[in-house]
Amino acid sequence: MNKRGFTIVELLIVIVVIAILAAITIVAYNGIQNRAKQSAAQSRLTQANKKILAYAVQNSDTYPDSLAQAEVDNSDESLQYSVDNGSTPKRYGLTVTNGNFSYYVTHASSNPVSGGYPGHGQNGVAAITNIVHNPSFEIDGTGWGSNGTATIAASTEQAYRGTRSLKVTTTGASNAGAYYGTQGSLVAGQTYTWSGYVYYPQTFGVGMRACAWGSAVSSLTCGSPVATTGSWQRISVTFTAQTSSGATLYLYNSETHPATGSVAYIDGVMLNTGNQFAYADGTASNWVWNGSAHNASSTGPGL
Repeated sequence: MNKRGFTIVELLIVIVVIAILAAITIVAYNGIQNRAKQSAAQSRLTQANKKILAYAVQNSDTYPDSLAQAEVDNSDESLQYSVDNGSTPKRYGLTVTNGNFSYYVTHASSNPVSGGYPGHGQNGVAAITNIVHNPSFEIDGTGWGSNGTATIAASTEQAYRGTRSLKVTTTGASNAGAYYGTQGSLVAGQTYTWSGYVYYPQTFGVGMRACAWGSAVSSLTCGSPVATTGSWQRISVTFTAQTSSGATLYLYNSETHPATGSVAYIDGVMLNTGNQFAYADGTASNWVWNGSAHNASSTGPGL
């Protein structure tokens, strides 16, 4: 008696059907898992928010200075909290993150909203801080000095962000650029990225480069220069702080010196922990100034 087996076509059909069923099962499972994460995040947020509101009721409508003060356990660091009891009305924002899902509440509403409170990380993207004050030179050249044979001044002639940039004009055939002092704001052993945008209306030697120098780094550490004229270009350097002392950070030309009277513009300057991130300050979406606008550090989700 002849025994007939499966044909190749029949086997392929069975394999395809199994693959389709597996894909449907995986999608359904992921959907259930995501809904569970979302539900858990909202529940966590609601419970923590109740403790904040209870604290305010017991303390003359003043919100806690920290989650610990409201007896909120944040050992898993899933919550981010910001408060301003000096404003009118008093304000706070609370964000919870579970995986790639974030929700937040504020002093004005206890209903969880998808996303993060301004200045907080959200949806799996951690918050970072731009340490530089006045990073787009909207309040002249405060905090900056000229390097080598150059003069610096805030200018409205060019701008990468906002309405101003820092104009660097060479006064002799030597190093030319600008520097910024971090004033002890670094942490030993932490990796930082120092970056800025430069614009040259004409040739500026081999172009500017970003460098770190001072007691926080063991030796002058520089990134690669860029020299293309007529467009904004980013220069950066990543370094590890050796001590908690401040570092002097440069955006300057130190190789083929530009001719006397050459001009370069600097804007969109950033100093942040970790590797490179796109430029941001307190004017960016979901970012906040940690003090006066354009005169303080700023914090928000990495871009």
